[in-house]
Amino acid sequence: MTYQSTSNCGCQATDLTLSKANRAEIYTLSTSGLYLRNSFTVYGSINCLLTLRPSNSPTDHLFITTDHNDYFTVSWDRERDTIRNERTAQDVADRFLRDAPGGPRYIADPGGRMLGVHVYEGLFLAIPFVLAKKGRRKTTSKGEIGNLDEHSAIRMKELMIIDIAFLYGTDVPVLAILHRDGKPETAQLSTYQVIKSGGVCELQEWEIKHSNLEAAAKMLIPLPESLGGVLVVGEHMVVYLSALGESARTVKSPLVEPTVFQAWGMVDRQRYLLGDEVGKLKMLFLELDEDDKIVHIKVETIGEVSTIIIHHHYIRNLTSMRRPQPPIR
Repeated sequence: MTYQSTSNCGCQATDLTLSKANRAEIYTLSTSGLYLRNSFTVYGSINCLLTLRPSNSPTDHLFITTDHNDYFTVSWDRERDTIRNERTAQDVADRFLRDAPGGPRYIADPGGRMLGVHVYEGLFLAIPFVLAKKGRRKTTSKGEIGNLDEHSAIRMKELMIIDIAFLYGTDVPVLAILHRDGKPETAQLSTYQVIKSGGVCELQEWEIKHSNLEAAAKMLIPLPESLGGVLVVGEHMVVYLSALGESARTVKSPLVEPTVFQAWGMVDRQRYLLGDEVGKLKMLFLELDEDDKIVHIKVETIGEVSTIIIHHHYIRNLTSMRRPQPPIR
């Protein structure tokens, strides 16, 4: 298994989608376990699986990208009991650009307004959802609302990007970027609003900034709306940064021992699973005060697995993991 995603393909079913090279398999979760519901192949090795729910759709859609740097969406046709194409493949490859040094990133706005793709250095691809247009001249059919709109390429001044993420609870999509510049001893965090105007998206600076994070900062964990802000996870410290609108706060918590984290998964708003490079599972816990504000961050080891964790996703009482695979030839 290389990638996984949970979705709803039926009225009440919860489904697990796995990718294996160029093949996607859809399993339904039931009280007796998992059973294979359907499978299909794509042209190219699957790089990403994300779920999205158009406002006019009773089921989730799957957003799929491949190693050819194209993307498309599919959904579940309940009448035919099979996969149905929604948005045909869109090719966004550019042989004149350099690959992103931190590897490809595929993210979804938790507000359901946009998807984001970062595969080339200095370039962010914003894929907004179709929204109802106001005014007499322009109208949008109900069948289009909630589907993916045309993508928009945005140039970024940050080149050495470590991680990116959309934040929760913002009026417009806000992108957090963890990056390095010419100073090798520190890392920086910048945030931008992704504004769409005239069919084109652009970045406008937002309120959260930090220019003196540890050089080994590795991951961003956006916190749900009830808490807000973002966690920056490094090898020696975890830092919480809140939004200015909440009277900006910073909480720093040193780790007991240096750890190179590889992956994270949300259990609930206060607990997050972390996986490190030697196969240890850790739990990150956010301690709150009586005003529901974060006052302390605790990280403890809870177990160990037999392989290095590259990605994990918490599914109720199940944790599925992604392992590194040899290149497909």
